[in-house]
Amino acid sequence: MESFMPKKPTDQERADSVLSFYGLDGSGNPPITPLGYLPTRERKGASPSELEIRKRLYYLARGAYSAKQLEKAALEQARLPLKEKGNGKWIIDKETAHKEEDLLEADRDAQLAANVRAFYGIDGQFAAIVSPGLVPNGSSSMSRSGFETYMRRHLYGLSLGRVGAGRQEAEALQQAEIPLLQREDGKWIINNEAALTEKEANEVTVDQENAANVRAFYGLDGETEAIGEWGTLPSEWSSPEASSFEKDMLLRLYDLSCGESAAGELEAEALQEAGLPLAPNRKGKFFIDRNALKKASRQMAGASQDAGLPQGVGDMSIAAPVNASSFPVSMSAWDTSAVQDPTGRVGGPSSEVGYPTNTVPASFHLPPYQGYAPAGSSSQAGPSSYAGSSSYQHAEQQSKRSKRSQK
Repeated sequence: MESFMPKKPTDQERADSVLSFYGLDGSGNPPITPLGYLPTRERKGASPSELEIRKRLYYLARGAYSAKQLEKAALEQARLPLKEKGNGKWIIDKETAHKEEDLLEADRDAQLAANVRAFYGIDGQFAAIVSPGLVPNGSSSMSRSGFETYMRRHLYGLSLGRVGAGRQEAEALQQAEIPLLQREDGKWIINNEAALTEKEANEVTVDQENAANVRAFYGLDGETEAIGEWGTLPSEWSSPEASSFEKDMLLRLYDLSCGESAAGELEAEALQEAGLPLAPNRKGKFFIDRNALKKASRQMAGASQDAGLPQGVGDMSIAAPVNASSFPVSMSAWDTSAVQDPTGRVGGPSSEVGYPTNTVPASFHLPPYQGYAPAGSSSQAGPSSYAGSSSYQHAEQQSKRSKRSQK
């Protein structure tokens, strides 16, 4: 009875397969894998016959199969190192053989190096997607190209140590001003301790814009006319004639006073220059201290009564100006533990002292001007201080704010 079992290849047939795979059969076809290199077990798009010889060589290198004389001779022609297994059979010496995966890795390394240079715009052909020196955010967006999405994720993986860069990619990263660390396996990863992230750089840019807006609003930039008065926290309400810049600033200052938003160091400096007392939140940022403003208003009201003024004169709201000497400007000392004297000052020379201490958390919310007279008609309040009647409409939605600077 005829057997339907597949016929086992002869030694000659196995030898012919090896010679064909490495381009040594005289057909003129190029080798699938360079001479002297042990192929990977699989390759995308490979034919069934190619996959079969790949599998054969893979197991010959692991000792699962062994070669006889003719196949051994073909393997020697292909410059693969061999070890004798005994009984006239041979296996491929995996430890000393060059590996196709090393070639593929070198090609991949070169491609990634080119990708890095294109991503950071240092190849002279493409505009930078992210500025050199910045580690990009790993998140993807539907509006981004496949290349950008891939590179963002790859570089983010390098920053977490999930993947390692080869020599060529590492050189490209160094050219892009990205700090690196070398792992024990010889690969390179991004040094998170020394690197600046895209998110951090964006925060600095926004902080700079916010600081410039504060100085423009209070007329501290030497270029624009003041809208708000020094030491005054204006109402969040604005007149219909107010500019978009004024409306945005009224909302920004209001949110900073309620803990809805927080100022970075640069904006905090500008707020101090505008005479507004600040307090730190738990994240190291700052908000406007409404309690300190109210206390200063009460102190000034008491001082006016002691001076013989009619009762009620000097009883100022949050929107009224604060005495310039009450809150000296200093970014060198954020000393929240300093002792405050009855005048509202912190001990020390006026040029070196900080703000009055405050223990109110950033989430503190004071109902808008509840119990305080609006400053709409006060001759001391600027145009942005108007809290006025219902004919005045609320500024733009708080969830969307442009950061337009007024020149």
